[in-house]
Amino acid sequence: MKTSLQHLSLNVSDFAKSASFYKDLLGYFEFKIQSEGEDYIGFSNGATDIWLGPAELKYSGNKFHRKNPGLNHLAFQVGSREDDAVQGTTREREARLFEIQRGSKEFLA
Repeated sequence: MKTSLQHLSLNVSDFAKSASFYKDLLGYFEFKIQSEGEDYIGFSNGATDIWLGPAELKYSGNKFHRKNPGLNHLAFQVGSREDDAVQGTTREREARLFEIQRGSKEFLA
C-alpha cells in the first residue's frame, strides 16, 4: 500500500523562537497555519502537517544533535539552494542549511 507522511510533531526547546523561524520558512514553502495557540502551532501544505510545541521543561535543556537517537533532519525539495528567501531565513537565525543531491533532485535540510 502506498502512503505519504501525514504529519510530523516537533517538541522544541524555545517555542517562540522556533515558531517564528518555522512561520517564515514554511510560509515560503506555501504551508499555511492551520491552528495556533499559546503553546502550539500547526502548519499544512494540504498533504503534510507540521506541528510545533514546547518540550517539557525537564527535557528542554537537552540540545539537539543529529547523531542522537531520534530525528536526524527535515528536508524540503527545492529548485535551487541559491534561493535568496531561504538563505535569508536560515542565515538570520544562524540555522545550518545542508544541500543534499539525490539523483536529479535537490533538497535543503
